[in-house]
Amino acid sequence: MWKDVCYLIRETEYLDSKNRSRKIKTKTFAYCNIKSVTGREFYQAGQNGLKAGLMVELRDLDYDEQSKIEYKDREYSVIRPFRPPGKDTVELTCEALLNES
Repeated sequence: MWKDVCYLIRETEYLDSKNRSRKIKTKTFAYCNIKSVTGREFYQAGQNGLKAGLMVELRDLDYDEQSKIEYKDREYSVIRPFRPPGKDTVELTCEALLNES
């Protein structure tokens, strides 16, 4: 059973008419569960200069290698997706992003 919702975010870059780089964000709704970040995940992320702050579990069918998620009006970057063997879910270890202007 899914207890929460989030948005999976895909960013696509393109050049505008003045040849400037622009990004388009496409958000996809998904049901999810929020899980605790394990000590191991937190430690491994820290070794790479990252701070694991959120673990999101969702259906594998919903995830299409998006690089960001939005949960409770806050954006997170996907550090690592993990697909548990024998399950139809994916666990996304995420890092909180600062507000982008």
